[in-house]
Amino acid sequence: MPIGEDRIGRDLRRYQLAMRLVAHEARTGTICDWTGLTRERLKTLRREWGIPTETRHRGPSPTSVSVFFRSPRARSEASLLAMLCRMMGAVSSTRIPDAVRLLPSLDRGERLCDAFEAFRVCLPESPVEFEQVVLLALALAQGDALELGHCKNCDAIILIDRLSVVRCICSFCHRDVGQRTSMDEATVAAAGPDDSAADERSTGQQGSLF
Repeated sequence: MPIGEDRIGRDLRRYQLAMRLVAHEARTGTICDWTGLTRERLKTLRREWGIPTETRHRGPSPTSVSVFFRSPRARSEASLLAMLCRMMGAVSSTRIPDAVRLLPSLDRGERLCDAFEAFRVCLPESPVEFEQVVLLALALAQGDALELGHCKNCDAIILIDRLSVVRCICSFCHRDVGQRTSMDEATVAAAGPDDSAADERSTGQQGSLF
């Protein structure tokens, strides 16, 4: 393929990815990082596409991974997203030092959109935003704070906070453990005090240890 034609094809991919990212309400800095377009060029494209200024997200992108663990549902959805990012090739299993600088690229940006769009098909009502997907992908690639692992109980794939001391179990197993604990406590409370212990307290005698 002629060099000029290849360049034209690559530029077309940049514009197509930029359009997808704009549709996903990504911030200007995010779009420029993943497409390689300049801010001025992106500004021109927004104007040509008729994108209203008020629809743009402003301010810094999210930086705290705690958002993925704020509730059992959030963790389950983040686990699905992380798995899709891995399956679609947006993030590999090999760690990338300085992922914020080295991970963004045209190819990975396309794959990241593929993962987010597949996630939307599975969970159309999820409140997860595209910028959170970017944060998740970067954290997974860096590998310092997040990683994909397996539940210690059922072996399901889960997102793991590497900086947490909490046991690595999925939300479903965590809920089941909580339910069993509550049931055990209710059973003990309903049974009342042990009869022999009550007799010992009433007579003031010490029972046998064996």
